[in-house]
Amino acid sequence: MNHGEMYAKNGIIELNASDHNLVYAVRKQPKIEKSYHHVWGRSYRKFDSILFERDIIFHDWSAVTNQVDPNLAWNAFVQHINTILDISPQKVAKNPNLNA
Repeated sequence: MNHGEMYAKNGIIELNASDHNLVYAVRKQPKIEKSYHHVWGRSYRKFDSILFERDIIFHDWSAVTNQVDPNLAWNAFVQHINTILDISPQKVAKNPNLNA
């Protein structure tokens, strides 16, 4: 990471899938300027990086690590990481006034 000050947490989780490991980083919340576009995103207002790290570390990655085919392993990884990402941050509209 070239700019370590931009990250709240980072780490490596060994997946035992050949020589690949899961590398993760949690960025610090940037200051958001007013937006005039209706965009869906995740609200990190109540995001807890410690709980996120715990969720990643203690998640059952066996569906990923037991795959022989890299494509199936990748698909399983995407499904599992999206499940973890959907736990903490709430999906919200960036500009709710445009919901007319």
